[in-house]
Formats: sequence, structure tokens, C-alpha cells
Amino acid sequence: MTIWKGMFRLWVLATALWTIFVTILSWGMISNPSIPRHAYFLKEAGSTPYQLADAYPSYSWIQTQREIALPNWVILYAPRDVPDQAVTSAREALRQASDDRTGEAWGERMEAIVFVLAVIAGASGAVLAIGFAVRWVVKGFGFQSKKPTQ
Repeated sequence: MTIWKGMFRLWVLATALWTIFVTILSWGMISNPSIPRHAYFLKEAGSTPYQLADAYPSYSWIQTQREIALPNWVILYAPRDVPDQAVTSAREALRQASDDRTGEAWGERMEAIVFVLAVIAGASGAVLAIGFAVRWVVKGFGFQSKKPTQ
């Protein structure tokens, strides 16, 4: 039985290393979930920012605008001639839209965690099942480890 105990300990060690490896590789998905970007445009001072249909406007259009990044992938574009005070008030108005997306980000994060746990459990469970199958087959051939005599 010493061989089987050693194989089980090897499986435990391999599972721990696999868990560390998969967690390191997928940390980007967990820490920075990919939620779709929302872009808003402030047409002029005093107006309400409206959401752009295309969250990724053309590069030439962006070059004529001021880009203000908010948390949770919310972007505010404003013409360069709009005063800073108007941009600041628009940014504060959009802060609520940004905060509302926190649940969406956590949902994506939870999906990533479930995926990582499934990969870890699936691979290590398959290796354990193969190990038990090999043990069952070997025992079927009548191989018995010798017990120490006293």
C-alpha cells in the first residue's frame, strides 16, 4: 500500500501546483473583468451627456475630443473648448452610471472564478479517477503489496 499512498500524495502535490498555476494564469480575468465599455458625449457646456451608440468611436473623432475615463469602463468625451467646470459637473453626473456597473463587474468576476474552479476541479478529478482506475486494474491482476513481517 505504500506505492498507493505515495501516488495519492503525488496527486495532492500536483493538484496544489495546478491550482497555483491556473490561478496565476487567470488572475487577469478575475481582477479586471471584461465588461463592455459605455461611452458618453458632452456636446456643450450645460447639456446632459448622452450615451454614444458606438462605444468605440473613430480615431480621428477622438483626436478632436477630450477623453475622461471613469471607473468600470465608462468614458466621457467632450469637445476641447468645453470649460473644465462643465466637464467636472458632467463627470459627477456620470459617476452614478459608473457605480451602477459595479454589479455587472462582479457578475463577470464570479463567472471567471467559477470557470477557474471548474478547470481546477475537472483536471484534478480526472487525474484522480484515472489513478483509481489504474489501481483497480492492477489489483485485478492479483498484485498485492507485501505487509511487513514482525
